[in-house]
Amino acid sequence: FLTGPDEVVSQILASVKLGSTEDPTQHTSRLVLLDGQGQVRGYYQGTDDQAFEFLERDLKTLQPAS
Repeated sequence: FLTGPDEVVSQILASVKLGSTEDPTQHTSRLVLLDGQGQVRGYYQGTDDQAFEFLERDLKTLQPAS
């Protein structure tokens, strides 16, 4: 759900090796989990139920303890 100027979106897509840097409006079914420092923490296939389970699990590891 990345939005912004095409040039910025293209730079981010290239840095995480995702999507089309030539056409940043072209969508992919893959999801990328980034931490607070912008580091890639995981790649997930957005059309796979099990991948969503992994994403939820990994997301919890990035949340501060309550």
